Amino acid sequence: MKVTIKDRKILKDKAWDTYSIYIRKRDSGKCITCDKRIWDEEIGEWTIKGMQAGHFFHGVLDFDEDNVNCQCQQCNHFKSGNGAIYSVKLIEKIGKERFDELNKKRLVALKGELKSAEEYEEIIRKYTEKTNELGKQDIVH
Repeated sequence: MKVTIKDRKILKDKAWDTYSIYIRKRDSGKCITCDKRIWDEEIGEWTIKGMQAGHFFHGVLDFDEDNVNCQCQQCNHFKSGNGAIYSVKLIEKIGKERFDELNKKRLVALKGELKSAEEYEEIIRKYTEKTNELGKQDIVH
């Protein structure tokens, strides 16, 4: 069966939605750059609702767990990722060696990072499973 460009786009979007939920849950809904969290009065706990999965390097390494971390909308969109602080916090989180390795992977990825339909399906499966392992938590996009 031939996978069309439209099919691949649908799979990529679903893979991103699945992955984004995992990232926000993994990081307990805490913004990597400003430490903001959102308290949900209705459920009486911290939530991932209103938080985003923000890239350190934009446009590449979309599904790299070191490159993508939970961010609030203010930092991710209105401050364009808050890159200077993001770099400091990311080095604190993953260490200088992994940070340098991430930069090397970015340079390779800039040459092209097109994924197959099968790779997107694997991302969906993997991050659905990893999210389920984190347990129940409010999941709102």
